[in-house]
Amino acid sequence: MWAWEQDQPFSLLQTDVKDIHDKQALGTARTTHLRRQRLPRYPWTACDAHTRLRFLAYSHRLIRTNGTAFMILVLMWLRAHDVQTNMTFQTDWGQEFGGDNATRIAHLASRYPHPLGGDLRRYPLGRKGYNGHVERSHRIDDEELYRHYLLHAKDPNRFLSLGLHRVYFYNAVRPHFGKAMNQRKVPWTCWPIWATMGQPPWPHCLPSYSTKSVLI
Repeated sequence: MWAWEQDQPFSLLQTDVKDIHDKQALGTARTTHLRRQRLPRYPWTACDAHTRLRFLAYSHRLIRTNGTAFMILVLMWLRAHDVQTNMTFQTDWGQEFGGDNATRIAHLASRYPHPLGGDLRRYPLGRKGYNGHVERSHRIDDEELYRHYLLHAKDPNRFLSLGLHRVYFYNAVRPHFGKAMNQRKVPWTCWPIWATMGQPPWPHCLPSYSTKSVLI
């Protein structure tokens, strides 16, 4: 499913996970700091194809349980904030999302997202462009967050605090271009129900779920 085909907010959530421990992107000093301070190295991201609204969580381990828990948390948060759209989580072919086993993916989908009005699907093998928004968000995080602030995170709590401020900035302050982003809107204003409120549907920031939330 392509982002430009989506006319309804939250009908397609491009979902991915990244390994921050990337010397080519961040250099040796930052990746060494990440290990020594025992910071969570896997950010899980879901980005709405229509509004660009983004959810972010971190974990220490790259496992299917964490990926499933992340999608459930996103679904439950949106349902709690009056979003009733049928949602599809679109992922790559990584094992953390079911891999190349169609039977396993069907089982995961029927057991977890389906009861909450969600679905799970993969984009065509090797076609990362289908998840272009979330892929680009990883690069933006490298450039605007980790390169500048990772060395300031002395423990996991401080690291998660940086992630919390980052996701708030991305969703409530940083303007975006593209379809449905007329006049460089910020993501939260693109959902009509929320826009009429005059402020985001959260008191100060979107939830950047703690490591404990995704380590089951």
